[in-house]
Amino acid sequence: MQPKPKNSSRIVAVVLLVALSLSIAPSSANARPFSVSCGSSNGTVRSVSISSQVTGDRVRVCADWIKTSIGKGAAATKPTAKPTTASTSSSASGHIAYTPLNRSVVATANRPNIISVPNAQVSPKTSVLVFSDATRHTKVRQLLGYNTLIRFTPTAYRWTLGDSTTSTRSRVRHRFTATGLYFVRLSVTYAIELKVLPAGKWISTPLSIKKVADPLQLRVGLNQSIQGIPVFVIRDCRQMPGAIGC
Repeated sequence: MQPKPKNSSRIVAVVLLVALSLSIAPSSANARPFSVSCGSSNGTVRSVSISSQVTGDRVRVCADWIKTSIGKGAAATKPTAKPTTASTSSSASGHIAYTPLNRSVVATANRPNIISVPNAQVSPKTSVLVFSDATRHTKVRQLLGYNTLIRFTPTAYRWTLGDSTTSTRSRVRHRFTATGLYFVRLSVTYAIELKVLPAGKWISTPLSIKKVADPLQLRVGLNQSIQGIPVFVIRDCRQMPGAIGC
């Protein structure tokens, strides 16, 4: 029997290591360094494909370079021009390192607030106007190095006034017939639009999000006087004789 070469075990170990590295290394053919896609495609701006997706009350906007062909039979490539906002730095070895660009961004609309006139406390059967400060507004994000505007526009309202009354109007006028403590609640639905600067066109999306306002507490009661001290009573004394002012 011939003696086994001394380096055979080392050669086998090297071969196994190379095979393992090739099996777990990502394929360059499948690598797409700037590829991010959300669920709903919205359009194309400045050689960038835009898509978006809503999760809860947040919208995620994604972008991907559009592939173009150069010459007959040429391989598909991404545009060579880079956004001017991409920052670079030189390492000690002389190589240029590019700062990664955001391929997706997240934004949400402002939470609306409820306003009432009169405020805080009213008498029964007094006309009360409730509305919100929900308005169209815009958030700015950096997407692939471009300033990207995400615009939220209120399109629907849902009110519950605490006495079984509901409404879908933007402003509601109501009269509470009984004394008590009421919580006015509101949810606002916002449509979503996108714009990649400096393009001048807004991109409409089929998506929307809903934001819920903090409830507003309204006290409906009567002004009474106890030993010359004014007291605002919100309970029916026949039902609660021990309430303040009874």
